[in-house]
Amino acid sequence: MTRPFSPPIVTTVLNSGAIVYDLLVDNGTLYLGGTFNTVGGQARSNIAAWRPATGTQPFLASSNGQVRALHLQGSLLYVGGTVATRGVVTGVKSN
Repeated sequence: MTRPFSPPIVTTVLNSGAIVYDLLVDNGTLYLGGTFNTVGGQARSNIAAWRPATGTQPFLASSNGQVRALHLQGSLLYVGGTVATRGVVTGVKSN
C-alpha cells in the first residue's frame, strides 16, 4: 500500500489537507499526483505540474479521482489511480 507523504511543497503550495501520493521530476518541472484541489492558488484537481524555480504551472490538468502513480515516457505522462472513468485526466505535457 502506498503511504502519502508531505514534502514542503504540500504545506506551501497546495491547499490545506492535500495529500501527495507520487512525485515525478522532469527538466525542472515537478509533477504531483494525489488528492488536492488547488496548487499555488489555482484550481487543480488531483494532478498538477509545478516549476519551483519560477512558480509557474506549465499545464492545466484534472482528474476525477485520486492520482496515485505518475510515469513519464517521452512526451507522454501516464497517470494511475482511482479515477472513475477512463480518459478523464486532461492536460498536456509542455516543455
